[in-house]
Amino acid sequence: MNYKEAIKHIESTDHTAQFLAVTYNESDNHFYIYTISDDEDQDGIYIMCQVEGGILFDLGCVDDFLTIEEATPEISKLNFKILDKSFDISGLLTEYVLFKLFPTLPNPENLFTESEQQSFFKAAKRCVLN
Repeated sequence: MNYKEAIKHIESTDHTAQFLAVTYNESDNHFYIYTISDDEDQDGIYIMCQVEGGILFDLGCVDDFLTIEEATPEISKLNFKILDKSFDISGLLTEYVLFKLFPTLPNPENLFTESEQQSFFKAAKRCVLN
């Protein structure tokens, strides 16, 4: 579903629901994970978007909270899926998030060589772009 449908679901059906979309940006080699949810710290319903991600096997990462207005240019073409409430990805490195989302990927904990990591990158990119 698109981000507007995800927001409508949160506002009208389940204010505790979270929706997730993953994308790969060719220009900076980052995988980005967008999560749309209600900010429970605000009175009423206040929809926000968290963006996390980074370059695989690199400790540098992106972690930011955006208003929907700020996030719209990045999320307007993404396909969001409801996030299972038992599925916690916060604080994980990007390759571990991708491994949890796409269980056909190899466990990044077992990838030591550059060639193994490059294979993981190519497979992750295929999963995200398809």
